[in-house]
Amino acid sequence: GPRSSETVAFSLRKEVGRHRVEIDGMAAEYEVLAPARVSVSGLALSAQSVQKGQEITASGALTNDGDVEGAYGVALVVDGQREAERTVTVGPRSSETVAFSLRKEVGRRRVEVDGLAAEYEVLAPARFTVSSLALSSQRVQKGQEVTASVALTNDGDVEGAYGVALVVDGQPETERTVTVGPRSSETVAFSLPTEVGMHRVEVDGLAAEYEVLAPSNSGLWVGLGVAVSLAALAAAGGWWVWTRRRQRMA
Repeated sequence: GPRSSETVAFSLRKEVGRHRVEIDGMAAEYEVLAPARVSVSGLALSAQSVQKGQEITASGALTNDGDVEGAYGVALVVDGQREAERTVTVGPRSSETVAFSLRKEVGRRRVEVDGLAAEYEVLAPARFTVSSLALSSQRVQKGQEVTASVALTNDGDVEGAYGVALVVDGQPETERTVTVGPRSSETVAFSLPTEVGMHRVEVDGLAAEYEVLAPSNSGLWVGLGVAVSLAALAAAGGWWVWTRRRQRMA
């Protein structure tokens, strides 16, 4: 109408980016911001293998390529089971690191985060067993060598040391610390006392017995018999010589 005004409005483009608008020689600019676009990349484990009880984590980078802040839900899946989920807010055109603590049970595990995957292993600790107690002989003469040996086995995934104690007749005799590699065995041997008599040997709950015999006296009696025989021969020879002399003189 006369001496009045009307407002004219236009809908503008919504494509992301900066735009210039002109109406009847007048100009202005506006910007359509990209929405938050968050993606996960760079899945990394703090270690490929750890011992049971040690800490291990999985981490990934959340990147927002949008022009506005956004929140994103990140799920951790271990061996096909959803383990945890975390919602992370990421600013425009920036990145955040998200980390998860992983299971510490012994075994090999597969980790998945937003389609990315990795594997790690939790190693069994050293586990020792002592078996197969054997004696080099069950009966020896005093002064002869006699030994006891056992098999020390490590069923774990890591090297370890174990103290093997020898007990003889109820008394601690000696102890030896032996290092055994993963999934392997070592033989541990001990020299035993050789005092005359019966002896009981114990190693880590295993037991055996051996006897040390007193020295034989048969050698002494043989030597004595030889000496007596020689003396008798000497006496007989002397008598024969004396007798012959008497006969000549007569």
